[in-house]
Amino acid sequence: MGNQYKVGDVVLDHWTLIRLLGEGNCGRVFEAEREDYGTSYKSAIKIITIPQKPSEINSVRASGMDEGSLNAYFHGFVEEIVREFALMSRLEGTANVVNYHDHTVIEHRGTIGWDVLIRMEILTPLLDYSNDNVITQKTALKLGIDICRALEICQKFNILHRDIKPENIFVSELGDFKLGDFGIARTVEKTTSALSRKGTYTYMAPEVYRNEDYGSSVDIYSLGLVLYWMLNDKRTPFLPEYPIPITFTDQEAARAKRINGTPLPAPKNADSKLAEIIQRACSYEPKHRYASPSEMRQELEIIATPLGIVSAPPIPTSHSKPSKGSSHETWEKDSGTVGMFGTGRRKSSGTMGVFDEPPTPEIFDETVAEVQPIAPSRYESPIPVMVLPPKPSEPLPKSPLESFTDFVKKKIVIVTAGVVALFLVIFMIVYFAVFNNFDPTAFNHVEIYTISPNPNRLSGRESITIGLHVSDGLRLGRQEVSYTLRSSTGAIIEQGSTNVFLSSGGNNRRTAQLFTHYFASGSEYTLWVYLNGTHIRTFAMFGWF
Repeated sequence: MGNQYKVGDVVLDHWTLIRLLGEGNCGRVFEAEREDYGTSYKSAIKIITIPQKPSEINSVRASGMDEGSLNAYFHGFVEEIVREFALMSRLEGTANVVNYHDHTVIEHRGTIGWDVLIRMEILTPLLDYSNDNVITQKTALKLGIDICRALEICQKFNILHRDIKPENIFVSELGDFKLGDFGIARTVEKTTSALSRKGTYTYMAPEVYRNEDYGSSVDIYSLGLVLYWMLNDKRTPFLPEYPIPITFTDQEAARAKRINGTPLPAPKNADSKLAEIIQRACSYEPKHRYASPSEMRQELEIIATPLGIVSAPPIPTSHSKPSKGSSHETWEKDSGTVGMFGTGRRKSSGTMGVFDEPPTPEIFDETVAEVQPIAPSRYESPIPVMVLPPKPSEPLPKSPLESFTDFVKKKIVIVTAGVVALFLVIFMIVYFAVFNNFDPTAFNHVEIYTISPNPNRLSGRESITIGLHVSDGLRLGRQEVSYTLRSSTGAIIEQGSTNVFLSSGGNNRRTAQLFTHYFASGSEYTLWVYLNGTHIRTFAMFGWF
């Protein structure tokens, strides 16, 4: 059985188990090491046993199966794990998906059972990372962008993860967030009749919880809840605020509110724009969520770019299935990092532990399995490589005709710009010379010949208009007419100005509406009129009874 493996054992061709990283219901995870030409390579190796316990065989045998049927029943789960692993191995080499390197299946002798050994890169679980580091908005934005990129890769292969949660997100030594646990352990859980999904409910979309039809937006919903958890003091929606203790009743009530569609409040530590993105991702109705992970990523990048957050684009996937003993290894220093499936913390009652793993991914396109594998290189570098964009190619030399055409086009543009600039200069000169020539001597050639209405019979609200007469032969242009209305005591009641175009010729008279005012009965006023600042006339005005 799986617990027969211990530190010091050599597995998967020259990989020595050097440390137990953790164990759970679905297997044990070891740190393994291999020496090659003086270089130390390290990986995480997970060991899964099918069936997990002898009692499972007895339980299935009680249903009336014979030995042959029992063997075929449990071997079917092994085949399903291998198929899932073959699919997941095609994602190897992407920046934000946990790399599965290789695997082997060992059949037990003399009894029904198999051990599945899976080798993968060593990473730090998000839960451990969040305990050792301060989670800021920048951290959450980086995680959101990275996991969106992982989901974009999954989308290309028609894969749904269906169980995105902190336990299934990991951090690389370079600070990149990666998505793992794509369903292999979920298949292991199906071997027992006591299948339980408790704990996954915390980040599960409502339609999955209710066993309704669903699509890829369930992963966007779960990612939104992870971001909510990060920016809400590690509390999911509707739980008591930190540091108030959480009870089982609190968890059940919070889950009920979320599943029943109660709108989520904004996360405590998110700004308004990021809170809107999270709340949209966690919309109760799938049609109100982001249509794709790329759309959500672009929204996050708008906020992240000013903060200097850079996330590497996904590396194109190599459609390869590493063979047993292939050299896709991840080198790491012997530090405090832990395996992909975390430390050996055991889950407490009613909570989800590191080892409660995701459901089987759904495959919507059967043609994925028809992609031809490309054998990996034996000498791939174990050190992460930065992929730079291709250098732009040098432009081809132009022919003489093309060069002459470009020269003529440039000259036409320059001449056109010069003509337009000259026209604007002339226009401004004419405008200010003719239309805004405020001549201080204009009052010598202008007189007020009328005022309307009769200034001696003003009653209530009246609009005051004056008539201006210009001497023959003059074209004064636009001039400023200003006024001041005073009370009988000399106090200024109202004042202002307007521009009037003054010229003589066929019609040498112009009118100017000055203001509108309410004239009280029995009140006396004086109106002072000015032309370009020079006083030209004063009117006595009376409110009519």
